[in-house]
Amino acid sequence: MNSTISAFIFYILIFFLFACKNQAAESKDLIVQDELQIRDINMLRHLSINFEINSLMLDENINDSLKRYDLDFIFSDSNTALMQKEAIDIILLRTYNYHLIRAHHGYNLNIMKTDGTKILIDRFVTLYNLDTSGPINEFFNSSYPFDIIKNDSSLLGTPKIDSLIKEINKSLNEF
Repeated sequence: MNSTISAFIFYILIFFLFACKNQAAESKDLIVQDELQIRDINMLRHLSINFEINSLMLDENINDSLKRYDLDFIFSDSNTALMQKEAIDIILLRTYNYHLIRAHHGYNLNIMKTDGTKILIDRFVTLYNLDTSGPINEFFNSSYPFDIIKNDSSLLGTPKIDSLIKEINKSLNEF
């Protein structure tokens, strides 16, 4: 009888040991995941210049990369509004230029508003104080940010933005 009780206690201890180990591993994964969230606007700007475009759908091109960024944290800092604007503008300009090169027209950004892309587009609307009650709410053509950005004096003179505006104008003149 004593050996049965000892074996029972032994199995219970083993069970708790594995249960605690699994719970500790899950907690560690949550901590590591939080630590991997990028909170640096400069890194987002780097991504904006370097993400690979191989689809007409913005969300397919960038959402996987954006999962590594804590966009809510990055966009909560009003001191970096100009840098936020630059990073988002570069992403949207590059996307529009790709649309022109591949299909000769812009696409509706509203259908691409998923995950991180939704946060980016919504932040663009906020930074430029756009009226969301009008047509932009139904059809937000990828040409629209280009029209806004090329007339925004706060970022003109920024080499990457100026370069993209020239590329887009060239694409527009080709057809």
